[in-house]
Amino acid sequence: MVLESHRMADTIDDLLELSRIEFDAPLRQNNIDLEDLIKEAIERNSHTASQSNVTLKSEVGEGTFVVTGDRIQLLSAVSNLVDNAVKYSESGDTVTVALSRTESNVVVDVTDEGIGIPPDDLDRIFERFYRVDKARGRGTGGTGLGLSIVRHIMSNHGGQVNVTSQEGEGSTFSLILPVVVGDNQKNSI
Repeated sequence: MVLESHRMADTIDDLLELSRIEFDAPLRQNNIDLEDLIKEAIERNSHTASQSNVTLKSEVGEGTFVVTGDRIQLLSAVSNLVDNAVKYSESGDTVTVALSRTESNVVVDVTDEGIGIPPDDLDRIFERFYRVDKARGRGTGGTGLGLSIVRHIMSNHGGQVNVTSQEGEGSTFSLILPVVVGDNQKNSI
């Protein structure tokens, strides 16, 4: 009963977060250094990763990775993807959070070496309460709302989330955010 009450509390928390993201106040617009943000997301998930014997690492490309947006929402999106990557990885696997950019976008890639997602499920994974493997989802404690939350956060920021996956080889979730702040602005943060 205790386990089920925790699962119910997690579901309620996720529903409240999704409701806030979809319907609530306007974004708190700030200049956000995504390099710092991914370090925080990795730190938030380091204990769970350590317990699962999963290595977390970051790879940062050349350039400045500053966007304008709501830091709390963006941290939630990245943390959610890292958490999922750890949950669906095996002992000894590595989860990599990489930053790159083009002239107009900053891309955050979260890549795991886990179980992957069947092609038939790729179009549905961002739906509320959808789980690829219902039995495995209960084992990992997920509510089936996390990827829906990520999708809404990206929509709120004029960005998008994409996924590529190969069963048995892992998945890469990409957050693509428009660059609003130029390279020369980093020192003003």
